[in-house]
Amino acid sequence: MLSTYRQLLREIRQQYSKVAKHNSFEQELKTAFREHRQVADQTRLIELKENAENTLLFLKSTRQHKELLARYNPALMEQSKRIELSANRVGLNLPNQYDPKNPAPLEQPKLQPQEAAVQERVGKAFGNDTTAASSEPSQAKIY
Repeated sequence: MLSTYRQLLREIRQQYSKVAKHNSFEQELKTAFREHRQVADQTRLIELKENAENTLLFLKSTRQHKELLARYNPALMEQSKRIELSANRVGLNLPNQYDPKNPAPLEQPKLQPQEAAVQERVGKAFGNDTTAASSEPSQAKIY
């Protein structure tokens, strides 16, 4: 019973006391537990314990429901975030948006080791001194 009381206090503090900046819910819970501290009837004790556990379950479920709504409810999201999440659900990534105030240089695609080796051999075969690191072809030699 004591662990249920502690868990109830935690949930009430987390959901109501911190938000409302007063502890009236905590005081009510403490008062209710103190009133029933002297109950000796076994069936009444079982009933009180079940009520406390049901209240705890309700409080936890309500908190989790609020968290899930805040995370996944599309009505509460910005349109850009909603589009990104929709794309992620089907396995796509959105491209980076162009920012005219801060343009980023284009990234050169990174070559796989085999592709880099092939590119280097082709460059040597045709007299171009290109390597995997440089993407600009050098001047062709004229004989």
